[in-house]
Amino acid sequence: MSWGKMDVTFQILPQTVFTVSRASPNFGDTADAAKAIIDSLGYVEDEDYNGINLVYFTAQAGSFSGGGGWANVNGRFMWMSYSLGLAVTRHEIGHNFGHPHHGE
Repeated sequence: MSWGKMDVTFQILPQTVFTVSRASPNFGDTADAAKAIIDSLGYVEDEDYNGINLVYFTAQAGSFSGGGGWANVNGRFMWMSYSLGLAVTRHEIGHNFGHPHHGE
């Protein structure tokens, strides 16, 4: 709980194509490509934004095949497959806010 000390806001940027394979993307490549696009638009990390959520069409193979999401615990990047769902979105945001998978 933030007890009113945290504000979660967002901005949706225009759809952009980048050179990461849709067939078999990996987390690091998509995070680097998304950050490069945001940097090229003039946004500055820790001034204009603190995290990136990339919405990606479902991969046909590899770690992201079948959809879902991926986020690092205490990370600044979250990958989500399209179409978005509340359960997966809040699960991945929980990782970015410091929560690992819990047994119960």
